[in-house]
Amino acid sequence: LRGLRTSILLDATTAIPSGAQLIVVDSNSRQDGPELAAAKLKVIIETLPASLRRCVFKKVDSVLRGPVAAELEALSAALGRPGILLCPCNPSRGRCIIRGQYLIDGVPLNLTPFVSDPHHPACSDRVELLLKHTQLKIRAHAAEEALEAPLLPGIHIGSARDASELQAWATRVDDTLLPAGGADFFAAFLDHFGLPSALPPSGCEAAGPHLLLSGSLAPAGVNFRNAFADTGRPVIRLPVHAQSPVELEGCLQTLSHELKLEGVAVAATSDEAVEGIEAEAWLQTCFCLTASRLQAQKAFRHLLAEGGATAALAAAALAWRSFTVAGVWAGGVVSLRPDNSPTQLFTMKPGSYHWPEPIRRLLSPNR
Repeated sequence: LRGLRTSILLDATTAIPSGAQLIVVDSNSRQDGPELAAAKLKVIIETLPASLRRCVFKKVDSVLRGPVAAELEALSAALGRPGILLCPCNPSRGRCIIRGQYLIDGVPLNLTPFVSDPHHPACSDRVELLLKHTQLKIRAHAAEEALEAPLLPGIHIGSARDASELQAWATRVDDTLLPAGGADFFAAFLDHFGLPSALPPSGCEAAGPHLLLSGSLAPAGVNFRNAFADTGRPVIRLPVHAQSPVELEGCLQTLSHELKLEGVAVAATSDEAVEGIEAEAWLQTCFCLTASRLQAQKAFRHLLAEGGATAALAAAALAWRSFTVAGVWAGGVVSLRPDNSPTQLFTMKPGSYHWPEPIRRLLSPNR
């Protein structure tokens, strides 16, 4: 990232690799309750060397899914920074906040598919109402206030419709403020510190066989699975509703056959959300066993994961806890090399993003 040696840790207790210049710690807390999420963030800060606590950025989901406010409150207290500057929007992807209203390609957030998110439905387009579980005062600011708004203790949400407005907010970051937000604000944050311009997206050598775990219910994921099936290749639907070990065993055999014969296989969830703790646990079991069993067979060299929760499950199942960035295919779509398995590649993307064309070609039967 910008020429920095970047390491990604999935466990706060994992030793930080020597020579790393940018450390990313995944708390995997989006589905947690506010108390547990806050406790995880506190542990992360407590385990960081003092030298790293001076430059912390809290990455949040761009549409504020998860216990975002509780996490920010915990970080603010742990770091002794009473003010929080939160800019979650990603204008580069049409996700803008205008005077506190969240719009995606001009459509209010609560009128987009995010209203049907199975875990965090977007009940409003007002950013203040999307944040819950905090005792801190929350205020949304217009973009015009970026250079002059008093940023007192509490959560301040910066509106922005383009990169220049995010850059204006980034100039306000100082030792009293905790910066937080989406990928576009993180880019502005790095600009503010004078780091080199972002490098152009570049993929990396991705030798097969390629196994895609598609766990997202977002339209991008559903559409990709449908397009893949339209090529005549099977999308193997894991029995997430049937909860049948026998059916799962059959799916794993089919996936192994596809990887050996075609070099590409797609293991997917149902297009309908599961409900209930038991069903959710079985869904997780399906993806974990798919990754671990096929890994034990050495059936794939390149694992792709669609959706952050799916990626976290797969990494945990394979005991991949730290990574080095291998390449960037597009904004938000990154390939990593597991530090304990450097001959393999792990590519992931957010569920609501589309796979870039180079990845589509990689998975194409005519590749």
